[in-house]
Amino acid sequence: MDVYVPPFILATAIALSPGDATGLIQSTFLGAGIASLIQVLFYLKLPVCQGPIIYSPRCYYWYLYGN
Repeated sequence: MDVYVPPFILATAIALSPGDATGLIQSTFLGAGIASLIQVLFYLKLPVCQGPIIYSPRCYYWYLYGN
């Protein structure tokens, strides 16, 4: 699951009011953003955020054969 699915499930499961659910979702995205910044600035030393990605056949071709 991505970062945005669990807050929706949790907010629905514990029957939060719309305002509280919005606060939970916003704080989840804020925390994910801060974690990404910490990851990039202090640990990876590359402008990369790890996560799921789908490679297109063109990207795979570039990887194998260059341009």
